[in-house]
Amino acid sequence: NLTVFLETVYTGSTSPDAVVLVGDLSRILAKLPFLTVAAVVTDNTATNRLVWRKMQREHPKIFFHGCVSHTLHLVVKDLVHRLPCLKKLEDDCRKIVHFFMNNWQLWSELKRLQRMEGKNVLVLPADTRWGTIEQCFRSVLSSEKILNAFVSSRGFL
Repeated sequence: NLTVFLETVYTGSTSPDAVVLVGDLSRILAKLPFLTVAAVVTDNTATNRLVWRKMQREHPKIFFHGCVSHTLHLVVKDLVHRLPCLKKLEDDCRKIVHFFMNNWQLWSELKRLQRMEGKNVLVLPADTRWGTIEQCFRSVLSSEKILNAFVSSRGFL
């Protein structure tokens, strides 16, 4: 048993539709008749679910499914948004990160202070990036002393 990454295609800022994706997957599978493909994994967009249905009819022995990490990320995101305390925490952390990121002087100084303390930069949650909600919480918490000292300093406002 061997897992192999076969190909990726850069689409730029355009989002390919199901017809294009089915064509790409069919082209890739046709190039590799000597391989036994057991599964094709994509993210979980509505377009990809349509692709899975179309491809499943053409290739009934291949399992087409969504990325488990992406699914878990969506579950965590949904959970955070349904629990008021976590939703408020995410909103507050986003505000903190945005506040600093939107002022390059403050952002640069904060990153300098974080480097001196061996801390990572603040992380902004991204809808399509697994774990960024947790990374945001962790980055704000680990820099709590720096952030408090920074905003409490004379001349901050």
